[in-house]
Amino acid sequence: MAVYYFKLLGGFGDRSETSISLDFDLSVAEVKEIVKKEFKVLPQLEIDFMVGGRKLPDDMKWGMTDVKPMKTNVLVIGHR
Repeated sequence: MAVYYFKLLGGFGDRSETSISLDFDLSVAEVKEIVKKEFKVLPQLEIDFMVGGRKLPDDMKWGMTDVKPMKTNVLVIGHR
């Protein structure tokens, strides 16, 4: 398991950043559910991940993304 940093767009204080340990074999959609629980995002809101100006697709494996453990901040964007 590796540690990744997530930053919630529009959040402030302690609630806007978190680090989470994740397995490489999870899909991006599974990681989104973990992050939603960690940030306590409302269930009716969806989130997207942005890394390097690109949105991560849900069907991609987390280990195959451009996210580097403990180096890359993943931007979390909430929408309806």
